[in-house]
Amino acid sequence: MPGLLIHVRTRVTCPHAGVGLASAPNPRVRVDGLPTVQVVVPYDISGCPVPPVGPGSNGPCITGAWLGGTTRVRSNRQPLVVSDSPSICAPNGGSMIVTGPLSRVVAA
Repeated sequence: MPGLLIHVRTRVTCPHAGVGLASAPNPRVRVDGLPTVQVVVPYDISGCPVPPVGPGSNGPCITGAWLGGTTRVRSNRQPLVVSDSPSICAPNGGSMIVTGPLSRVVAA
């Protein structure tokens, strides 16, 4: 799946606007001078405004995971995250949203 490569400063949020940060940037491949992110690296989400676990609520988003990424470009045998990569947040099940800034590097 071709798309713009994600780097560590690319803004990623949960569906409720909680901020996601890569738990382990990929130092081997850089774009715009910043480390990229491998698909296997989970995102830590903070600031999700969903109420705590209770009636009608699964609780706030805590982590995010990428479900796919590049098919031809790899780093340490792992695919990299691109702007259109599918994802999921836990425990709510929504997708992470990539809002930028993005690199100018397209990978497939």
